[in-house]
Amino acid sequence: FEVALSVLPVALRAMAGRVGAVLVFLLATWLLEPSVAAPSAAVSAAVSASRDLQLELDTNSGDFHIFFGGQAWLVGSEYRVGTLSSLDGSLVLTKSEATLGSDALGSYLATTLHWSARGALGTVLMGTTFREYSDDPGLIVFEQSFPSEVDLKSLNAGS
Repeated sequence: FEVALSVLPVALRAMAGRVGAVLVFLLATWLLEPSVAAPSAAVSAAVSASRDLQLELDTNSGDFHIFFGGQAWLVGSEYRVGTLSSLDGSLVLTKSEATLGSDALGSYLATTLHWSARGALGTVLMGTTFREYSDDPGLIVFEQSFPSEVDLKSLNAGS
């Protein structure tokens, strides 16, 4: 049988230049059921398992991998604010925290990474959050937040 699979970014919301600006990406997957009158239990289990996204997040570096159907689908390792970069060490991961919560999409486990400039470790420039939903293993939400206004001109002055 054939299975039609669609991986779709659902929403992008940005409020640029404002305190507390948030950039949200929703990654959702839908697996369209095969048009088979009575699929076997083994086929049903395989179809169900292939809907899941698995997130592997290194809370020491921020590196992440998202697996779809057991295969690497999305990989990320660099975080940037202006010219600051986690790869060259000018943007530093200073803290990670896990929290439980719920929103309109359901209950989730959120892992938030806090990022600061190398020379100002006490000031969080950006937070990046990964939300995994227990009721929908095919949904991961990425959120990028800025706790205060970021002056890109002063960040970029040294480059």
